[in-house]
Amino acid sequence: MNATLPSLFATGRHALEMQHILGALSLDAYLITGNGTRVHSLEGELLHRDDLPADVAELVLYQQWDTRASMHIFNDDGWFTGKEIPALLQAFVYSGFRYQIIDVKKMPLGSVTKICFCGDHDDLTRLQIQLYEALGERAHLCFSATDCLEVLPVGCNKGAALTVLTQHLGLSLRDCMAFGDAMNDS
Repeated sequence: MNATLPSLFATGRHALEMQHILGALSLDAYLITGNGTRVHSLEGELLHRDDLPADVAELVLYQQWDTRASMHIFNDDGWFTGKEIPALLQAFVYSGFRYQIIDVKKMPLGSVTKICFCGDHDDLTRLQIQLYEALGERAHLCFSATDCLEVLPVGCNKGAALTVLTQHLGLSLRDCMAFGDAMNDS
């Protein structure tokens, strides 16, 4: 039996960054990016999208949170933040992916895939409580690392996106082998 097994990368990273990395390595693979907010085909076609509701994005962006953490907004056009934080770019040296500095209050609200807060873990834990109190069940909150708290659409995660992709491919989750190294890969 010579069955070809499809390759897939599921990551919290942005689709633009992963498409660059796959191209540089001459790899063809399906992509689950943004911790499940996007699913792309081998050809880069968008198969599935999941955005934060505009009212949730607005609340998170415009609310004054009691935190020292930096805020980062993601949509299909890239990664956006309000100030330079060069230390964050160290994780993106290979790909060259980087943030764009904007006034976050002017961010279009209709296509926000996720919002991340980066900072001290204890500070982020306190922020997580504030976000839960403000959002209730209208968003999914998770730590992707000890220093990164993410606000995602409800039900959005890599496993849910994998379910979407396996259905698209006519496979079952039992046909998959997966492993991860981040706090949100359980």
